[in-house]
Amino acid sequence: MISSNNIINKYAKHNKDNFSFKNYNNDNSKILIEFHGWSSAHICFSYLIEALNKKFKSKLTAYEGYTLISANLKLTTYQKFKYFLSKNFVGKFFKLYRSFGVTEFIRPSLSESIIAKSNKEFNLSFNKINKYNLSEYEINGIRVGDLIYDTYLKIFKQVTLDTKSTLFKNFFKDSLKLYFYWDDYFKNNKIKAMVIVHSTYLYGIPIRIACLKKIPVFKGTFNTIYHIRKKNYHTGQEFFTFKEKYKKLNPKIKKNLFLIAKNNLDNLSLNISKKRSIKKHPKVLIAAHNFYDSPHVFGKMLFPDFYEWLKFIVKEVSKNNLECFLKLHPKNNNKEIHLINEILKKNNKIKLLKPNTRLEKILKLGIQYVFTCYGTVGYEYAYYGLTVINSSKTNPHIQYKFNIHPKNIIELKKIIENVEKYKIKIKRKEIIEFFVMRRFYYVYNWLNINRKKFLKGFGWKTDIYKPKMYDEWMKQWNEENHKRIQKEIKNFISTKSYRLINPKYL
Repeated sequence: MISSNNIINKYAKHNKDNFSFKNYNNDNSKILIEFHGWSSAHICFSYLIEALNKKFKSKLTAYEGYTLISANLKLTTYQKFKYFLSKNFVGKFFKLYRSFGVTEFIRPSLSESIIAKSNKEFNLSFNKINKYNLSEYEINGIRVGDLIYDTYLKIFKQVTLDTKSTLFKNFFKDSLKLYFYWDDYFKNNKIKAMVIVHSTYLYGIPIRIACLKKIPVFKGTFNTIYHIRKKNYHTGQEFFTFKEKYKKLNPKIKKNLFLIAKNNLDNLSLNISKKRSIKKHPKVLIAAHNFYDSPHVFGKMLFPDFYEWLKFIVKEVSKNNLECFLKLHPKNNNKEIHLINEILKKNNKIKLLKPNTRLEKILKLGIQYVFTCYGTVGYEYAYYGLTVINSSKTNPHIQYKFNIHPKNIIELKKIIENVEKYKIKIKRKEIIEFFVMRRFYYVYNWLNINRKKFLKGFGWKTDIYKPKMYDEWMKQWNEENHKRIQKEIKNFISTKSYRLINPKYL
C-alpha cells in the first residue's frame, strides 16, 4: 500500500506537471487560499487557483481559517516551534500548497491595536447580547453573530448558549480578536480573490469581510463551485430560485430529469401504498436535529438553536395531548440523547424512535404530521402524504406548498393547537420538481469523476477527505478532460453566476 506522504508527493508533482502556477511575488496584490487537509477540495483548488492566478497575476497566499475551531488563537512556544517545523520542513500539506504556487503562509496573530479594538467592541456590545439576538450581531455592517453562535456550540459541544457563562464570555472575546485581525489584514493588503472550502462557523469571518469589499470568493467542491457574495454568503440561496430555473429548463431535459427524480422518490419506500387512510386522532413526529451542527447554516431560524426548538415543540404537543413520536438524528451522541430524555421527562407519553427507523415504519405507525427545522423529511415524508411543518423561513422547500412554513413562533404555536386543520393536500408533482432542482440541476460533477472506476470499498463520506482521493483522481485524469475543465472554470469566473451549472441545463 502506498503511504499518504508518497501519494501527496505524487499529487504535488501532478500539479507541477499539468498546471501553470506563476509566482507573482507582489505583496500589493494577493489571492487568499484557505489552508486545510481535505483532499477532494484540493483537486478543485488546483483548477480554481490556476484560473485566478492567470486572471489577477497576484501573489498566492495560504491562510489558516480554522483558528478557534481546531487551533488556538495564541500559540504556546511549543506550538509555535511545531508550526515552524511543519511550514518549513515536515508538513505534508505545506508541500502540497507549494505545488499550487503558494509562496506565503499566514495565520492570525495579535497586536496591541487588535486587542485594544476588540476590548472596546466587547465593552460596547457584550451586555446587549443574549441567545435570541446573537445571530443578528454585526461589527461594521458585517454579521458575525451567527458564526460565533454555531462555532461555540460545535467546539464546546454545547446544545444551547448561556451568554453569562465564563466559557462563552472568553470565547466571545477571542472571536472579536479574530475578527479585528482579519479586518486589519484586509485594510492593509490588496486582496483580489479568495478560494475556500468552508463558509460556515468562524471560517466565515474573512469571507464576509471580502464580500463587503466586493472581493470574489470561490468555494469549490466536486459537486459544484459557488461564487459567494454578500447577498448569498449563507448556504442555500438557490432555494429561492428553484421554480424560476425549473421553468427555463429545456423540455426534453426536464422530462428526463422528472422521470429520474420520480423513480428516486418512489424508491424511498417500496413497501407502503401511497394511499393512506386518515386516522381519527392525529399522530405527530418530531424529527430531531444534531444540536451542534450549524443551526444557522441557512440563516436565521424561528428559534436560536435546535435545543430551544425541541423544548418548544415538546411542550406544545404535550399541552395539546397529541400522540407523539420523536425520531433521533443519526448523529445524536450520548450527551444529546441524555438531554432529549430529560426534555421528554415532562411528557413520558412521547415515544422515542431509533435514528435508523425506516420510512415504512413511520407510515405504518399512522403518523400524519412532522416537525423539523429544515430537514430532508420536508420532501421525503411529504412525498408519502405527511404534512411537514418547518421552523425556518430559509429552508430548502421554502418556494413550495408541500410543506408548511410558519412565519413566526406564534403561528407555529397556533398550528400545533389546531394541527388537524393544517393537513396539506400534497401535489407530488411539486415535490418531484423540487427534487429535480435540489439533487440534479444544482449538482454538477464538473470534474467528470467516474465513481464506478474507483477502488472497491472507497468511502464517499470519508475517503474523499483523505490522500487516497488524489490517487483515485489521477488514475482517471486525462488531457482532454483537463482542458475542458480549465476552459469551463475560466468562463465561470468571468460570469456573475452563483453556482457552476452543467452546461447541458443552460
